[in-house]
Amino acid sequence: TGCGKTTICQIYSEILKNRLHILNCHQHTETSDFLGSLRPVRGRETLLVKIKNLVLQFAEEHKRITRTDLLIPEMGEDVGNAVRYLEKVCNKIVKKRQADGADAEDFAERPLLELQLKIRTMYHEWKSLFVWYDGPLVEAMKNGDLFLIDEISLAEDAVLERLNSVLEPSRELVLPEKGSENIEEIRAAESFRVMATMNPGGDFGKKELSPALRNRFTEIYVPTLSVKEDLALIIANRLSKKVVHFNVKMVDFVNFFRSKKSKRILSIRDVISWIEFLNLAVDKLKLNPYEAYIHGAEVVILESVGIGSDILEKTRTTLRNESLQFLIRQFEGEASREELDHLSGQFLKEKSSHSLKASTNENMFGFKPFFIEHGPATIPKTLHYSLNAPTTSKNVMKVLRALQLRKPLLLEGSPGVGKTSLIQAIARASGHNVVRINLSEQTDMMDLLGSDLPVEGGTGGQFRWSDGIFLSALKAGGWVLLDELNLASQSVLEGLNSVLDHRAEIYIPELNRTFSCPKSFRIFAAQNPLQQGGGRKGLPKSFLNRFTQVYVEQMHSEDLLFIAMMMYGDIGEDNLRKMIEFNDKMYEDSMVTYKFARKGSPWEFNLRDVFRWCELLLCESVSSGKYDPARFVDCVYRQRMRTEEDRAYI
Repeated sequence: TGCGKTTICQIYSEILKNRLHILNCHQHTETSDFLGSLRPVRGRETLLVKIKNLVLQFAEEHKRITRTDLLIPEMGEDVGNAVRYLEKVCNKIVKKRQADGADAEDFAERPLLELQLKIRTMYHEWKSLFVWYDGPLVEAMKNGDLFLIDEISLAEDAVLERLNSVLEPSRELVLPEKGSENIEEIRAAESFRVMATMNPGGDFGKKELSPALRNRFTEIYVPTLSVKEDLALIIANRLSKKVVHFNVKMVDFVNFFRSKKSKRILSIRDVISWIEFLNLAVDKLKLNPYEAYIHGAEVVILESVGIGSDILEKTRTTLRNESLQFLIRQFEGEASREELDHLSGQFLKEKSSHSLKASTNENMFGFKPFFIEHGPATIPKTLHYSLNAPTTSKNVMKVLRALQLRKPLLLEGSPGVGKTSLIQAIARASGHNVVRINLSEQTDMMDLLGSDLPVEGGTGGQFRWSDGIFLSALKAGGWVLLDELNLASQSVLEGLNSVLDHRAEIYIPELNRTFSCPKSFRIFAAQNPLQQGGGRKGLPKSFLNRFTQVYVEQMHSEDLLFIAMMMYGDIGEDNLRKMIEFNDKMYEDSMVTYKFARKGSPWEFNLRDVFRWCELLLCESVSSGKYDPARFVDCVYRQRMRTEEDRAYI
């Protein structure tokens, strides 16, 4: 994954100066996505206007050729009378030519017959409920374009076998699906070419193609870019002049990281993202080159270690620290001792006990040095969210740092750590509208992109395309948050591939249109770790590789107190501190030392429980005028336990 298969096909298209049609396959890809289908007629009003204009054009052309005016019936909501009148006029022309015995193809009235044929075709389309639309494969065959089947191995065998005749030397296709009396047979134009890409089988949801289908292609295996000289050349070619000497260091780190044999696979896509961040940080953000270099490695590579896999937290921390130490050692002999100590303090410190301060001005929001532009929405005076708590501010800084790249963001962290609320708070603080989409096994592409629906209050059989929530947000240039990403089906995930990678566009077969992402459009995704269960699936590496991944750190006691004091300060610092200590003790004894609550585990005690407890106290204080936290321990904690012994322990 990420070795440039799709990019090579796009470059080939540019060299040939030939249009490239790309179809992203997934488990629910149908034959109609390739060939086309009967779909409801759209834009009837537009069709009616076009027909009226052509009828008027016919009248003008008739007057120019014959020097006589036509008495065309009035055209209102129905143009049927006018169309039939023109047919009679054309029939007279044909009969007159036959009577005269003329057989020359080029004659004065020929433009009138061609116009009338165009009007009749358009009129039949306007009168129909459904009309055939060619799919991208049929369109490419007719026009002699290039056709790329991306992730071909994800489609069902039955769908791919339908394309066999196109892959044979005759390159033909028969379309009985069109449903006309004369079955259409298509022979591909000379310049038509079919290409396909896939990742090897073995990863989540990936499989190998059948030998019969593979045999119809010329097969090329594209290895991971591992030759040191090649990698150094690509890096040096892309680095800005200020940091071009870092190319050897980057290659050395890539080789070091690969030697660790972690489940995190480095691709050329990762290296290019690191280069883009480094160039931007030095040229635009004016960061110290050493800091920019390590920030880039963190945001692109180290933050993603362990995400989407079952790697232990201890293993993740060890690999991260070893990598950071290696990165800092690379500058020994080049940077001063003070600079090296500063880098060690900044990146190797276990946890920060102080808060970063958010800053904003008329156009930008962020934590120095990482800022994002304000969106069109009104920024509220109070956020009702503490961005300045120590761990929260560190998580916000990670998200803002990741937003410097144009790639979508994936946040992973324990339940209740605040992944969703973090993105919503940043959106409010920076004036962006964020649309939250909760994914599940039942979510399909129609929910996200849209479908044809009956028109409310319309005539029978009248349909209109209705945009899905994802497509609406894309058109508006807003933010989209895909929540519980690893609960979604493979078909939905793979269906979004083209909008997540460098293409930043999505093709909708039903509309035969491609929608490009506006600059302001950003995609965020959030998920709980794989080991949380509940139907969560491991995601393919080829899919994860399309995201900038951010590990959302667990909040500490001081963070919870900081946030609780800001939101529920009336309860009192002493009460809040004891409540948070009790919550931590519940987690410690049930999930770490296993002193109780084995039945019903695993348990999760987090910020949500503390907030629930605080809300109950506030409601109680309205009538009693005092705060007694012990009153609600039974409601918030004891009642969830399965045995009397566990309840007695609490």
